[in-house]
Amino acid sequence: MKMDRILSITMILLERERVSIGELAEICEVTPRTIQRDLDVINLAGIPIVSYPGVGGGISILKNYKLEKRLFSTADITTLLMSLGSIRSSISGDEVVNALAKVKGVIPEEKRKEIEAKANQLTIDLSSWVGNPSHQEKLNSIQLAINDNLLLHFAYSDRLQQKSKRIIEPYRVILKERYWYVEGYCLDRQSFRVFKLSRMTEINISEEHFEPREFHPGPSLQPHFKDTNTVEVTLRVNERVREQLVDLFGEEQITQESENSWIANISISNDVIGYRYLIGFGLDCECLAPPEVRHNLIDYLSQMQAYYQ
Repeated sequence: MKMDRILSITMILLERERVSIGELAEICEVTPRTIQRDLDVINLAGIPIVSYPGVGGGISILKNYKLEKRLFSTADITTLLMSLGSIRSSISGDEVVNALAKVKGVIPEEKRKEIEAKANQLTIDLSSWVGNPSHQEKLNSIQLAINDNLLLHFAYSDRLQQKSKRIIEPYRVILKERYWYVEGYCLDRQSFRVFKLSRMTEINISEEHFEPREFHPGPSLQPHFKDTNTVEVTLRVNERVREQLVDLFGEEQITQESENSWIANISISNDVIGYRYLIGFGLDCECLAPPEVRHNLIDYLSQMQAYYQ
């Protein structure tokens, strides 16, 4: 994991006067080229790195730079511990465990109890109730490809069940709600694309390296996650469903109708996916409008009933 590696490099440079890039690469189990990129990141963070050529040369932190070994404030370390804890809940592996240990290692002894108590005040558990072991295997492979800038080969089945073979330059993994996605530059489509992890199979890491291109994660991802084929529906729900809808859509979308019922106005996918979502609430939810969605739900339920007869 890149964050863990950068922290390791910084700690090594704090403890040692000079070290070679080759030695850092061996310690971190990556290529010298990867170490060089990590050093560029450390430089950009404001910690000046200098190199010394020749025999006995290497790299170090600029001597005249006054660097406090306790790089982080109490608030900084608390935030790091909370962030790493949330990552650990969804991604297993020695990298996260080692990162947690290293962050705790820079905590002054007199501050240890205070910082750990504050970090435990907020727990973010991103893991699912059931879990999917195959996802972890896929994520490990993808993370390795991202760390070493290796091309990723896989078979992909899109939303319409159209199958294709893809080769991408992987740049990041994304957890959106309970689904994992991979964002990368698709060599076939010649553009950045987002791929759903559950639709990726036959994942293989190439031995071919790629030169990272300019990548701007952010708002440009939204169209990949936003379904434009939506419809607003009016629902009558009970307390159990009301609580779930409040979590997803907010209180302002729901008004109380009687002691035991609420009216909710929300948007769903105007297709089978949306209908399955509503049907999943069972007898705790009734679709009141629009009429065509109500009719489609009745028709879908009739097909289900016929299937089981």
